[in-house]
Amino acid sequence: MARRARQGGELLARACAAHKGLRVVDATAGLGRDASLLAAAGAQVVAIEHQPALAFWLRENLNAAGLSIPVVEANAEDYLRANSCDVVYLDPMFPHRGKSAAVGAESRVLQAFAAPPSDQDQSALLDAAIAACVYRVVVKRPIKAPALAGRTPSASLRGKAVRFDIYGKAKLP
Repeated sequence: MARRARQGGELLARACAAHKGLRVVDATAGLGRDASLLAAAGAQVVAIEHQPALAFWLRENLNAAGLSIPVVEANAEDYLRANSCDVVYLDPMFPHRGKSAAVGAESRVLQAFAAPPSDQDQSALLDAAIAACVYRVVVKRPIKAPALAGRTPSASLRGKAVRFDIYGKAKLP
């Protein structure tokens, strides 16, 4: 994590346009890996986690890393309907894949607490995110997966294994 945070060209930070003062909501924070990277890039991050046990571990992870990222234990849609921010970051669980290799350890932990969201849940979350943000919504997806909720993004940044779909609303300052 520290190595990724030090790299200037971190794809996640570029996709979110994370810089000092930008208010970012990580609406699907999980164990906090991406929230940590966004905070390291200078963004003011709020981490949302619905599952109480994951919210507890998220707080523990962030405190152990010496990061002062607020953790809100709430349903992401409800939070987004009541709050606004500059950028909303979504990392919903990846869709089922037809490969035989096991998923990574972090993904197994997350899957133990919550099932992947349904198409209807994903669509509702994306709607709430678009309504809550000022500038953009960024969604992490597997490189070959379809767009979230079947909606074509305005842009995408591609890495080796994942891509970040960007749903833009307004030009960043």
